[in-house]
Amino acid sequence: LCMMEMRREIIKSKENDSSSYTLQQNRGNDGLPSQEENLETNMQLEFPPTGRSLDEVFEEALDPGPQRSKYQHRWRYWMVFCCLGVCNAADATEILCLSYLLANDQFAQDVLNPSHDADESSSSPPAFRSSCLASAVFFGMFVGGLIVSSSEERNATGISGKRFGRRPALLLGLATNAACGAFSAFLTNVYLISACRFVAGIGIGYLTPALFTLCSEITPSKDRGFWAAFVAGFWMVGSVFVAIMGWVILGNYESFPVSAWRLLSFVCAAPSALGYGLVTVYVIESPRYLALHGRHEEAVEEVEILTTRTLQYTGMPWTIEECIQQFPYSTQEPSQQPQLRSSRVALLRRVESLMLNALRSISQLYHNRLWKTTIPLQGIWLGLSFGSY
Repeated sequence: LCMMEMRREIIKSKENDSSSYTLQQNRGNDGLPSQEENLETNMQLEFPPTGRSLDEVFEEALDPGPQRSKYQHRWRYWMVFCCLGVCNAADATEILCLSYLLANDQFAQDVLNPSHDADESSSSPPAFRSSCLASAVFFGMFVGGLIVSSSEERNATGISGKRFGRRPALLLGLATNAACGAFSAFLTNVYLISACRFVAGIGIGYLTPALFTLCSEITPSKDRGFWAAFVAGFWMVGSVFVAIMGWVILGNYESFPVSAWRLLSFVCAAPSALGYGLVTVYVIESPRYLALHGRHEEAVEEVEILTTRTLQYTGMPWTIEECIQQFPYSTQEPSQQPQLRSSRVALLRRVESLMLNALRSISQLYHNRLWKTTIPLQGIWLGLSFGSY
């Protein structure tokens, strides 16, 4: 209706224009507009000029052009995804290192052997202790994933809600992994080690969604599959790393002044610390996340860092007008909840809200026709995880 009204106004203005003699000369004998004039008018009315999208800006910056080498300006861009790959390798190292610890005789003697307990008769059997250690990290990953899914709601104010982002979530998960992995090297109580493994699992479950989401949000749509596969491939790098470290350290335990399993636990925490440093220096925050949450100026700044500094892009920068046009944001804030009198009641309400948001997010995977894709993918992932771990 707006297009029709605009067309009527243009036609009326042309009829009332006294200087339309030149235009009439370019028309046919019947006085109607020519075909070229109709085409130009329709393009102006039906296809108004729009700004560039975020993907188009990334594609322009990745285009080497005739004066630049294809790889000369991309090595910094590759460095960004190598940093994200190190984070994925750190997850693999933290998860798989326990398999080598459980197979070590010295670890079994120091941690799993109940003879070190004060009351040997009341202690749990070694098989139960091994099961606690093996399952703690995966249960923590499940809890960390629930926290992320519950706080990714639009109006959520959780730890990964509006006041957080992809990059801070990634850094928090890496810091948690590094701290818990290093701290577990100084413990001998199996339940304290299991607690550290549980907290490390929360960090893994928290950073993994942020890792691959950030990877997909700083790449153009046509290249997302390649970069996601590239980052995912570093899982095997972490697996090979922990295998080599287990062979070197546990196979030569007599050469070290400390227990070999403690040294391996400490070394396996190093990739998380390395990933933390690399992400801090080289990886930007997701511009898409910032724009979706109304932080358009910050989003434009992050895009400028990635395109100008990383890719050496010299073309027209992405403007804040283009950002607002693609990611409009409502400034209406959600209604404030009444202040709860008891902090205990507030905590219970908060936990209840997190669980409801998690269930709401998970249930969306089984709506309409989406369940036909969700269930087979879950079956494939279940089989892969069961065969791998």
